[in-house]
Amino acid sequence: MSYSDETVLSKLSALNETQEGIVSIAQWVMFHRRYAKRTAELWLQRVRESAAQRKLNLIYLANEVVQQSKARKKEDFVQAFTPIIAEATELAYQSPPDIQQKVKRVVQVWRQRQIFDNETLNSIEARVEAVEKGKPMGGTGRRIGGGILGGGLGGGGGVPQELSKLVTAHQNLTGKLSTSTISYGSANMEYTKHMESNNIPAPPVYAARLSQLLKTLDTAHTAVQDAITARSELLKNLELLLDTNKAALAGEQQQLDEIIAKRAKTDEMKREVENKILSGLDSSNGNSGRESADARSKTPEEFDRPAVEALTPPPMDNYEPNVPVPEPAQAAYPQYSGPDLFSTLSALNGGPVKREVIDEMGGMDELDSDVAEMLRKEAQAQAQAGQHQHKRMKLEPMVPADEDDEYHP
Repeated sequence: MSYSDETVLSKLSALNETQEGIVSIAQWVMFHRRYAKRTAELWLQRVRESAAQRKLNLIYLANEVVQQSKARKKEDFVQAFTPIIAEATELAYQSPPDIQQKVKRVVQVWRQRQIFDNETLNSIEARVEAVEKGKPMGGTGRRIGGGILGGGLGGGGGVPQELSKLVTAHQNLTGKLSTSTISYGSANMEYTKHMESNNIPAPPVYAARLSQLLKTLDTAHTAVQDAITARSELLKNLELLLDTNKAALAGEQQQLDEIIAKRAKTDEMKREVENKILSGLDSSNGNSGRESADARSKTPEEFDRPAVEALTPPPMDNYEPNVPVPEPAQAAYPQYSGPDLFSTLSALNGGPVKREVIDEMGGMDELDSDVAEMLRKEAQAQAQAGQHQHKRMKLEPMVPADEDDEYHP
């Protein structure tokens, strides 16, 4: 079977994960060793477009081709895969964990057997490590422009709304560029082979080949035109995003100017208030200084004598005595209705008792109420017995109750 892009792409599409299928296609690819670079480009295109399992099968195919070529001392395919193997490995590694382990095993084999140079191997391992650190939820991700951006820029929830159209346009451009690059390369190769060759076949054969060349050029034309359209769409979204950000920048700059003006006004007001405070302090200090200077300039005779409260008591003419405090009222005792005390004493002594005797005894003030009561009872008892009869002597009236404090039974 002759070599062509369609043949290569069809064989890559029919690739399965069996050992026999991978080895048979690898042998066909190595048979067309002079198209190694073109085969590598088509292989990368299929890696970008395939699902996770098919990407793993394509990695297995590349591994078989480069290892067999290196064992046979043929470096064509090693050189062809070296520029693109890191990107392809990264894309294949953005898969579920079971496929990641298989891809990592292939990378370890490449390192152990030194299939590629150290720089290429370091690049492969760095990309695999980057996917492990920045791997999005679900284990899938997208790659844009050769850099890892995780699953967010693949249309996931991590993409900002204003960037979603931009991301979509960029992904569309990436796919179109892959197709246009392959178609453009194929068209150039066919054109060189049929138009710049010195060996011109017979006219019928040459006419058929030229017809095939026209179809190839038409395919390349469509692919490149699609790439131009995709890039124009990307530029349109970029310009829209740029205009939006310019408008936002102008608004933010206006806000910044407003804040600067308000801050300057506030700072000026603060300085004015501080100056007023300082002016008030200076004026009060100036008045105090002048008073101190006036005081220092006066002689001792010029000082006003301080006002002192007089210690001399007021004259007696103006003295008003205090209002007397009423004494506590005497307790009220029951009035005695029996014989008079003096009559009782006269009866006991056998004759009238003079007042002087009572005065010598200290007066009635000196008698205890119990003694006086006892004496009265005895006198009554004797009078009732009829032992002595005496006339009742008249005693001098006593001092009125309101002139002394005597007890009045």
